[in-house]
Amino acid sequence: CKIVYANYSKIIVVTKEGVHLTFRRRDDELYYMKVKRTKNDIRDGLVMEANEECEDKDEEEKSNNIGKVDINLLHEFLNHVGETQVRATAKKWELNLTGQFGVCGGCARGKARQANTNKVSDTQAEHPGERLFVDLTGPFQEFLTKNRYMAMAVDQKTSRIFHYFQKTKNQLAKNIEGLVEELKSKGFDVKFIRMDNGGENKAIVELCKRKGIVAEMTPPYTPQYNGVVERKFATIKNCATACMSVAGLDGETRGTLWAHAMDDTCIVHNIMPHNDYENCYEPFNEKPPVKMQDLLPWGTMGEMKIPGKQKNFKDKSEPVRRVGYDLNHPSDCYLVQKISNKQIVLTRDVT
Repeated sequence: CKIVYANYSKIIVVTKEGVHLTFRRRDDELYYMKVKRTKNDIRDGLVMEANEECEDKDEEEKSNNIGKVDINLLHEFLNHVGETQVRATAKKWELNLTGQFGVCGGCARGKARQANTNKVSDTQAEHPGERLFVDLTGPFQEFLTKNRYMAMAVDQKTSRIFHYFQKTKNQLAKNIEGLVEELKSKGFDVKFIRMDNGGENKAIVELCKRKGIVAEMTPPYTPQYNGVVERKFATIKNCATACMSVAGLDGETRGTLWAHAMDDTCIVHNIMPHNDYENCYEPFNEKPPVKMQDLLPWGTMGEMKIPGKQKNFKDKSEPVRRVGYDLNHPSDCYLVQKISNKQIVLTRDVT
């Protein structure tokens, strides 16, 4: 199916056979499709109604406008990025935006900040992977894997985010060395690494000496000199906070799911267009791991089929919350958290 129209009240999709299906939003913020019995023939699994008039002519007219989507709904599907990025993504994906970009309650709560400060301009990289901006944030509350820190390397040319979750600060150098070697194996040489004077970066300086990379150290108390990764951290954290706010999570649950929200937001960031590229994977000769049609808002509630055969009159599904994508599996596989026991599992059998 392909989405042809979407706003907060309904989503219209069209099947390969050209049949339009309408899903309407209810008070529980899920979308449902009404189904009615028919005496007419069923062909290819679809009900073929003869000479049936559309109950809502206005709805039929809208459904024919292929590619229309409400800008505020796309904003939610893209993990609450800014209006400029939403419009740029819609243009690249050939979507026609409807409506006006409104005030988002989740963004208001998750992105409140002080006024802007002056930024220091940098010499621009000429090739992907040439200059990386590296930083670390944390500690946060431990989640299931006991990690408390998030490391990030941002490629200046493409805006690609490479991110890692760590138990300690000392793991940063090992992750960056692995990234440098991975990029080199793909034909991309890292020539500059920008970082602050934190103690965890001393090992990266030694790495740069061994690899022939220029280590660009920022002066003390001037995070603006490493502004590319500093601002990216702020953006990712704010968007993740907005996602958790819209999902209605309490403080304790946010403390255990912050890494999943930030990981999800980084993935969504990388599949969107940046710096004249279709996405952040293209310049590195990679394909986006998540397809546009498989995107779902973070924290979406659904029902997951319980594996195996169930006994008579037992529920065949259980409520779950989507908390991420798994890059090692097909695009339509999701990481979900069971509401019953908070366990996180991988599934594609979720509705």
